[in-house]
Amino acid sequence: MSEKSSSRSSSSRSSSSRRSSSRSSSSRRSSSRNSSKTESIHTLLRENIPRLSTPLSEEEIMSLQIKPREVANTALRNNSQGFMEMFFSNDKVQEAFGKIDEYNSRDSLTHSFEFFIVRLKEEYLYFYIDNGEPKVISINTRAAESKFVVLLDKLDSVFKTSGFKVCSSVLSKEYINYCLQNNEFFVIAFGMHKRHTKLKNKLSKETPNKKLSHIIAYDCLGFSFLERYKKSKESIYLNAICSNKGFGDKILNITELISEFMLFNKMYLSAVDTALSYYISRDYEIIINRKSGKNLKYIVDPTSRRSIKKPIPGSKELYGYQGSLMFKSTKKGARNTSKSNAKTNSTVRRSARSRKRENNSGPKQYILQNVSFDSDSNINMVKELNQFK
Repeated sequence: MSEKSSSRSSSSRSSSSRRSSSRSSSSRRSSSRNSSKTESIHTLLRENIPRLSTPLSEEEIMSLQIKPREVANTALRNNSQGFMEMFFSNDKVQEAFGKIDEYNSRDSLTHSFEFFIVRLKEEYLYFYIDNGEPKVISINTRAAESKFVVLLDKLDSVFKTSGFKVCSSVLSKEYINYCLQNNEFFVIAFGMHKRHTKLKNKLSKETPNKKLSHIIAYDCLGFSFLERYKKSKESIYLNAICSNKGFGDKILNITELISEFMLFNKMYLSAVDTALSYYISRDYEIIINRKSGKNLKYIVDPTSRRSIKKPIPGSKELYGYQGSLMFKSTKKGARNTSKSNAKTNSTVRRSARSRKRENNSGPKQYILQNVSFDSDSNINMVKELNQFK
């Protein structure tokens, strides 16, 4: 037994020496590689995996069963500043912040955008625009956890004293505070009234850290709270999103881009019926559940800005609604004919039902079967995140 043990230990030492020598040679190769600027996100992610001296190949990653989400978390944890700087270098992100910059130039605007505070798991980041260029600063919470405890208290105060009704009182401030404390991901936008005050003029010249220390002076423009989707580790769930008028689309777009950059492949949410048309316009799809789904009735009106513009795939039109030809035929017939020719009217109705109807611009009602609803009767929806592809 001792001979076997000694032979094993000697073989392990020799293998260890071989590994150490290979590591030293690999480290030399790695140092030469690091001299060139990293172009690919996958290269950056692989280089930041701890305890590895050289980037892994695609085959090695698959053999070790390292999932993309775990790689993204590791890269964020090792170098959050560099990781997010690569995020800001993307054209889609530049375009999104360009629209926010255009938003600030509106004459009718009451509040201008100042900065985002973003949470990605244990990392906290400060997004802002400097002379038209989006920039990021990492808030080092691990080195000064007490600082962010104070910041959370200030965020709570901002929600309580915000210059507008948060979500028109649809979401309670208690629920918002719960999301603030418990969700691993969030995006919160801050702004300031456009009228010039001594405080605004003073803060406009301050550094981001100084602005953070005076965060109570800012108004909340909106927020989104997210968590990992319970049914899939590769997807993310949008718990709540709310904004000041005209800024919601900007927050949702930034939220989707960040989620995709963190290598989530899908975003799930539960929409109230009044927001259904908006999410459909943003390419979200209704989830179908053939076991426990329910019927959903909705209106299609191409002339209305807030209505659904075209039928959802799989829907059926409900005849007799005011926009259908059958409804118009029977209504016109009822006015122009007497009770004596009721038989003729029934024939008209049958023929209108059977013939192919014209595509008119009036509102029509449709029904979609087996729609998935959550416990609060909100409509479950999903979107594939593919803006970077």
